[in-house]
Amino acid sequence: MTLVGFLDRLEAAGLVERIPDPADRRAKLIRLTPSAANIVRRIRAIGKQVREEAERGIDPAVLETMRLTLLKLQDNIVNSPEPVA
Repeated sequence: MTLVGFLDRLEAAGLVERIPDPADRRAKLIRLTPSAANIVRRIRAIGKQVREEAERGIDPAVLETMRLTLLKLQDNIVNSPEPVA
C-alpha cells in the first residue's frame, strides 16, 4: 500500500489531518489529531516492553557497544565508495 493510502485510512479514522504547508502551497503537512494520543501512548508502551524483554540479561555497556557498532556498519554501507552488487 502506498503512503497516501495509509494516510487516507488514518485520516478517515480521525487520527491524522492534512494541513497546508505555509512554505509550499502544493504540499500538505501531516499532523496527529488529539484522538491519536492514546494510540501513540499504547504504541510507545508496547515498544518499551518489547525493548526491555529483548535487552533482558544483557549488560548495558554491551548494548551500547552493539548500538555504536551497528551505526558504524550503517555509515560504512551508506558512505561506501563502491556500489554494492
